[in-house]
Amino acid sequence: MARRTEADGTPERRVWPRVLLAALFVAVTALVVGTLAATRVDTPASSEPYTPSALATPTAQPTASATKHPAPPRVLLALSATAAWRAPAGSCPGTPVTLEYTTDAGVTWKPSTSAGSLGATSVLDLERGLNGAVTAVGQMPDACAPQQLTTISRADKWHPLDGPVTSWFVVPGSPASINTPTGALPTPCAAVNSVQAGTEVNVAVLCDDERLFRSQDAGVTWDSGFWVPGAVSLGGTKQGYIVAAIGTPMCTGVQLEIFSPKAAPRDRSSAGCHATNADLGTVQVAVGADTVWLWVGDEIGPLTRDGNNWK
Repeated sequence: MARRTEADGTPERRVWPRVLLAALFVAVTALVVGTLAATRVDTPASSEPYTPSALATPTAQPTASATKHPAPPRVLLALSATAAWRAPAGSCPGTPVTLEYTTDAGVTWKPSTSAGSLGATSVLDLERGLNGAVTAVGQMPDACAPQQLTTISRADKWHPLDGPVTSWFVVPGSPASINTPTGALPTPCAAVNSVQAGTEVNVAVLCDDERLFRSQDAGVTWDSGFWVPGAVSLGGTKQGYIVAAIGTPMCTGVQLEIFSPKAAPRDRSSAGCHATNADLGTVQVAVGADTVWLWVGDEIGPLTRDGNNWK
């Protein structure tokens, strides 16, 4: 894989060629064109304890042989082949979490002092903002209402951002619901593992029972879904979505699957395997600037591709 977080020496630097990764996504989803975009969620600040505005009722039954995979306990944002942010998901109320960033492809990580001073005890989302900024959605211990934070890309200058929250995330306290540009909406999941928005209207949710659902109207309606055996994490790309799966017969490690934003003759394809001996109990996938990052156990960093294998 890419990088270990322990001080076990300086690993070989591996950088994914953008042209090859872009070609992979184009080949798999040739009929799909999408653009990642920031989206709005109207969640006003409040001094009152946070209460979800919508509770979802699951509309589809999970596959009997599926394994439960709860939402990952950490969050990863890939910016490029060398830069990324990460954080524990935390909880609210709870103890303050630490955001960290790297500019050397995960060889070293530096904790954010400015984010720590804000006192957020959970991170619900990390994503690119406008004009090169990075945004986070966190919860403060006073009321636990989702609050948007922002900083300049690769800079440790986090501060609260006034106005509506502009991210998609699972509604705290209502695991079957997601926040959308029009407020909280139900999903087909009994519990959402993760949510990714491709555009203002294209969004996907990965359920904790290994099912993937896609919407083309900002979460109002959903397709019939896919069962993705072993699915544990969901990432977003300009062309669609990438799912990380474990325990598959064709891969000793993490299997990568690509899905287009909508139904098409070729809307799903295997992208290959990342073989690893790392602990598969916690897996996070993210995509940034045509680079796929994986956080598997204590290994984290960008991947390179060698045929059908990812390293």
